[in-house]
Amino acid sequence: MIYIVMRKGKRLKYLIIFSFSCFIFSIVNATPAFQDIERKLLVLADKTPIFLKPDPASPIVGIVPRKTILTSYKNENDWYRVVLPPDRGNVSIIGYIAAKDVTVIEETTTAKPNFWGPGEGKPFKGIGLEVQVGAGYAFFGGGDFPESVRGMYDELAASIAAMGYPILERKVQPFHAGVHFSTDLALRLSPRFSIGLGGEYLYARNDDSFGFFEGVHHQTAISEPTLQAIIIRPGAYLTFPLSHLISVRLDGGPALFVTGYEYIRSATTTVSGEYFHQKAKDVALGAQAGIGLELNLNERVGLFLRTSGRFARVASFEGDEQYDLSEGIIDIPGPRYDGALYFLHRGSFAALTVRPDVPSSDARRAVFDFIGLDLSLGLRMKF
Repeated sequence: MIYIVMRKGKRLKYLIIFSFSCFIFSIVNATPAFQDIERKLLVLADKTPIFLKPDPASPIVGIVPRKTILTSYKNENDWYRVVLPPDRGNVSIIGYIAAKDVTVIEETTTAKPNFWGPGEGKPFKGIGLEVQVGAGYAFFGGGDFPESVRGMYDELAASIAAMGYPILERKVQPFHAGVHFSTDLALRLSPRFSIGLGGEYLYARNDDSFGFFEGVHHQTAISEPTLQAIIIRPGAYLTFPLSHLISVRLDGGPALFVTGYEYIRSATTTVSGEYFHQKAKDVALGAQAGIGLELNLNERVGLFLRTSGRFARVASFEGDEQYDLSEGIIDIPGPRYDGALYFLHRGSFAALTVRPDVPSSDARRAVFDFIGLDLSLGLRMKF
């Protein structure tokens, strides 16, 4: 008897965890622009005391004459914290002077330096490198694949029903979407223009199934298509600031799609079972371009929301397939084929098959269509 362990997809869960991590990371690294208020104070009375604490009962640490100008960056209620000029021993004294003893002749607001780089208004230079990481959903046309995997699912259900087993609990999803993770490394040639190399991993999988009754026994049949692709894309990046906080970023270039496809179909009863396994891979050239809206958290870190379009048709899959049967507890190895992946119709059902030669007059090479859109959220960091 053949047993298949069904793995439940957790794509949405992983995407939520990643997006939340990005959000927490951005908060931790978004150093706020704290501001200082610098005040110039004119002493009004002669022999004005400077106290150790903002309290007239605290020790006096210094005396300043009338018309002395002091600088203060902090005030507490009716007191200003000041630093006295160094004495003969080059020692500066910090103390407090009463607000009634001075008048403010000048007040300036200044920003403290940002931990990540120079102050506001000065473009960050660094060593000229940018790293961008993101994740999101990928949507694709799919070409022959969505119709075929649905057809093979329906074909299995029809064969089970033809054996007199009632079908129930059908679970089947369109095969048009997955998740993707991306990383880009770019070299800044100017504040607005960069060139670099990006890489993406795209993963799409359906856990389709249906239940049926074999007498009093509840059985489950599964149909699991999986698509994985590694996308390598050199390209150019253009940034257009809309303000000091928000920018629009464009990117585009050619792309290499290294694509792998796998399909598993299984159904077992108490007396028999079948297991069908098919896999193929191919490499194809295409193109990719995107546009993103970026929130500049500080000089080095930006949070972006990006949508991108893909164009590629993968039409030269090569692989193998295996069809096995079982009777009771005895496994019966079936035929194995190596060759090209073909699209055809078996009766009223669309299907994919691997054969060394064209299997029928209506068969043709299977085409996977990558044309579609990605939507991703991530971080861009400058170094």
